[in-house]
Amino acid sequence: MIRINKSIIHYLMIAMYICYTIAFALSYLYTAFSLSYEVVSKFVPAVLIVMSCLSLISMSKFTNREAIIIVGIILVSGISYYFSKDNGFLYISIFVIAARDLDMRKIIKLIFLCTLITTLLTIICASRGMINVPIINYNYTLGFGQKNRLGALIFALAMQWFYLRNQSVKFMERLIIVIFCSTICLSIDSFSPVLLLIGWFIVDLLLRKTNLIEKLSKYKFEYFPFVLFFLSLLLVVLFSIGNSFSQFLNATLTGRLNLVGSYLSEYGFSLLGQNVELDVPFDNSYIRIGTVNGILPLLLILYGYVRVIKKLIIKKEPVALSIVITFLIQGFVESFMSSIVYNFSLLFLVTAIYDRDLNLEQKKEILPIEDQV
Repeated sequence: MIRINKSIIHYLMIAMYICYTIAFALSYLYTAFSLSYEVVSKFVPAVLIVMSCLSLISMSKFTNREAIIIVGIILVSGISYYFSKDNGFLYISIFVIAARDLDMRKIIKLIFLCTLITTLLTIICASRGMINVPIINYNYTLGFGQKNRLGALIFALAMQWFYLRNQSVKFMERLIIVIFCSTICLSIDSFSPVLLLIGWFIVDLLLRKTNLIEKLSKYKFEYFPFVLFFLSLLLVVLFSIGNSFSQFLNATLTGRLNLVGSYLSEYGFSLLGQNVELDVPFDNSYIRIGTVNGILPLLLILYGYVRVIKKLIIKKEPVALSIVITFLIQGFVESFMSSIVYNFSLLFLVTAIYDRDLNLEQKKEILPIEDQV
């Protein structure tokens, strides 16, 4: 009887998704190798679905609680994809469910390597004139369809590095990487990642050097994701009625409130997804997920983050907590929160489904899952 190695399948699935997304969805790298976008964009998602099914089949028994949660998530993600034709929440569900027994550090290390190699390859090919832009794109930057996509990848690489280094990363190392990545982002006129890097640096410093992390539980900080969601809604409503502060904030955020408000007024929220024509960037992940994928998928993600933040506060993990906080803030001004290419902290949601930790330290082992049925 042939035994399926679930670890290899899941790692290959992650690697394929990262490389495919960067090469075909975020950049024009595929043109450097004369690959057909139409063929590959149909083939790869189909392969990912097959691999995810094999990964689930190969997993050992689940507890009753896990089984109920998994079935519910699969149903919600499947229905959401059917109505919206957007695979963001579907991929989140697949990767998180299948990551139960895997080493989180190895997964993030794989994401880091795939992202770094594919991004550098895109830039090199663009610099050598090997990339052909099939349409007129005034936002084209070094092989990428938009400068903010490249900036967000640089930010994601920095966060992945800090996660892998965890407590061993020193002050000067953090400072040098933040300055280096910020300089690159400024050179391509991508400013959001610079502010996020500076914000992460400050939050991480406060969590490390003060007793702030102990106070967060007292003030129910784990509900921060829901605060950002309701704040997003409030600002859009205030902008629609002409509030002066929201008007100023809209100008500061280069018209983001106006764009988000226009999508929300045209489509509104859906329960389980709807087909939305995204002609321009939808620069608020919370409103985007609620509009495109549905309110129920959004609530599942937010509740999952509540569980993650609470666990990180209890275990006093300043690095991972600062990274999660920064990614959640990024979702407030960008649409990247629903993709593990940009936001690897989505994989932390595995702790909301299963009784396991994030094995942040290099030598820490994943505890076996007990009480299986």
